[in-house]
Parts: sequence; C-alpha cells; structure tokens
Amino acid sequence: MTHLLLFFDTLIPLVLNLPLRGIPKIVEMLLRTLGLLLVLEGILPFLAPNGWRQTLARLSKLNDQQVRFIGVTAIVAGTLLFQMVAWLSRVH
Repeated sequence: MTHLLLFFDTLIPLVLNLPLRGIPKIVEMLLRTLGLLLVLEGILPFLAPNGWRQTLARLSKLNDQQVRFIGVTAIVAGTLLFQMVAWLSRVH
C-alpha cells in the first residue's frame, strides 16, 4: 500500500505540474523526463499497433552489431541534443 501511495504522491504533482514536496529538483526533472519518455514511447503502439509490431519483428531480425549501432547512434544523438539545449539555455 505504501508503494501505491508513493506512486500517487509522485504522479499527481507531475500531472498537475506542481513541485514535488521534499524531492530535489534534479529528481523531479528526471521523473518528469521519464514520464515524457513513456508518453512518447506509447504513442506509436497506441496509434498504429500493427506497424509497431511489424517494426519490432524487423528489429528482432537484426544482428547484435546492427542493434549496437542503433543504440550508440541514439546515445550520441541524445547527448548532442542535451548539450545543445544546455548551451542554448545559457546563451539566451
């Protein structure tokens, strides 16, 4: 029951965009980011479940080297985007 209360104590402020009580800002930002990631990840399976399933089937046929390349490309792109946003927020 404690986990459920903690879940709602975290979820409701995130949804309402209110500050979380007693949680450091960095943790709040990470939780919000995780929430946004889950929303974005859920859009495609919700809107096009067959296409999503076909894409997963094609991805499962890739060898390890191809999957690692996709992973490292995503890491580099995410890092560059993160750094670019950090730089732009300091410039303006």
